[in-house]
Amino acid sequence: MKIHRKILLFCFLLIPVLVFGQDIFRFEHYDSKDGLSQNTVNSLLFDKEGFLWVGTVNGLNRFDGYRFKSFNSVSKNKSFINNRVINLWQDKIGYIWIETYDHYYHYFNPITETFSTVPDYYDPNYDKINQATCFLQYAPNQIWIGTNQRGIFFLQHDDNNQTYHPIQISDKGRFAITNNNVRFIFSSQDSSLWVGTARGINLLSRQDLKNHLFDFHHYFIDYSFNSAIETDEEIWLATDKQGLVCYRKQSDSYHFINGSNNPLFSSDEILNIFQSDNRTILVAIKNGGLLHFNVQTKQW
Repeated sequence: MKIHRKILLFCFLLIPVLVFGQDIFRFEHYDSKDGLSQNTVNSLLFDKEGFLWVGTVNGLNRFDGYRFKSFNSVSKNKSFINNRVINLWQDKIGYIWIETYDHYYHYFNPITETFSTVPDYYDPNYDKINQATCFLQYAPNQIWIGTNQRGIFFLQHDDNNQTYHPIQISDKGRFAITNNNVRFIFSSQDSSLWVGTARGINLLSRQDLKNHLFDFHHYFIDYSFNSAIETDEEIWLATDKQGLVCYRKQSDSYHFINGSNNPLFSSDEILNIFQSDNRTILVAIKNGGLLHFNVQTKQW
């Protein structure tokens, strides 16, 4: 009997451990019956004010915890141009940015509750197939956007009027870049601006940026670039046909990594280059798999 009592006592002591040791998740389901504009959701964002933004294939939704407010392309002056939202993010000012299926970028001003489009979809001088390709928050009040046909746009925020003023930089004019098909924009550790295009690299120094003097320096104008990463010692630029172009910071010089000096490069056509948090580099080669480089040991 004592054994049975001990077993019974143990069971009673174990029950609270089993009950309180488990995480209990509470799910709530929201769909079009609750005010969501469409049930197919592509993107989600929690903004700094605590609102949940939901991008669907039929419009954008803002959820305050109680109800949804929907935005769509009904009005060209106060909305975006395509209802299929594929990406959402928030900038340093607090504007909500939307990428739509046609690859235009739109930003939502939370004060006026109006949208603006980059590049301007309603500009009669350009085709409607222009697309935004990359986004860089260079400073809290400065944004750079690359496009596939219209070069780059510099957006400076006007605090008084609560809006961005865009300045376009193309392959024409005094402050020109090498090509209007922009593949990437990134800021290096010294705050210089690197713009990779289908024909050449464009470099803008920190001092020129500070003075709003967009006097780009042009390099490798016969090369087509598609992505870039930075280590403590170098900047690696991936090309379509010449492998990797590597800039050595200390010596201010360039060298190449490709099939001529590295047998692992079965092709010099680099599709993408990526640096992980643990400082390893991954290089994707067309029909050649994925190469891994250890930054610390310098080994492929």
